Amino acid sequence: MPKKEERPVPAVAPPPPAEEAAPSGAIVVREDKPIVFIQPRTFDEAIAAAKFVADSTLIPQAFRGKPQDVIVAWQYGAELGMKPMAALRAIAVINGRPSLYGDGFLAVCQSHPAYVSHEETVSRESQTARCVFCRRASTGEIIEHEATFSVEDAKRAGLWGKQGPWTQYPKRMLQMRARGFAGRDAFADKLAGTIIAEEATDFEPPVPEFTSGITMPRRASETSAELPDKALPAATTPAETSPEAPVQPPVDTVPLFEAPAPAPAPPPP
Repeated sequence: MPKKEERPVPAVAPPPPAEEAAPSGAIVVREDKPIVFIQPRTFDEAIAAAKFVADSTLIPQAFRGKPQDVIVAWQYGAELGMKPMAALRAIAVINGRPSLYGDGFLAVCQSHPAYVSHEETVSRESQTARCVFCRRASTGEIIEHEATFSVEDAKRAGLWGKQGPWTQYPKRMLQMRARGFAGRDAFADKLAGTIIAEEATDFEPPVPEFTSGITMPRRASETSAELPDKALPAATTPAETSPEAPVQPPVDTVPLFEAPAPAPAPPPP
């Protein structure tokens, strides 16, 4: 009788372990992947999603009804490593320049792979805010980037006592200035010139170009060349003038500057 060929039986993966029943009233936390709702794959899908989001009242007022700004904010935030809705919350357009609110600015710095730690203090004695960002270099060395901003600096820049945030919460404004300076120095490769919104609000808006509307005089030859080719009116004589208007006698031409009278000739010898 022929011998039956034996074939290997494929291994079957063991069933996943059964979840232990949680005690009554306990909150079960599951570590699942975050759900990203907006994931456009084409530019047309991005436009459709931006129009949908721009009609919502849950986004900042600056982006409502402006789907083109929503798309640009998404792209701007993606370059900084931010999710779409986080970008709309963190980006502030001030005087035509995108910037990041203080918390969003700090989040971008902390998400950098070379970020190690940071420290912020505001000294009451010296009236100075201090911020230090620690970054790991490619050699493994930890480099500190420190920046300070004091009340004297604010006075020198004309900010101290200025109406608005500098009057309402000056301590926070000092802290944001120091954070912005230190963060840009430490993570320039990630921020790429992005400033903090609390700093952008202190910039004066650009002054529009002034046009006086005054037309400069031109030569008579240039003006006559643009006139239509029509017959000029004939010159009127004193006899053709209206009798009601008295005829003025001709006035001799008088030079603006008269030459001095010649000196008298000397008497004959």
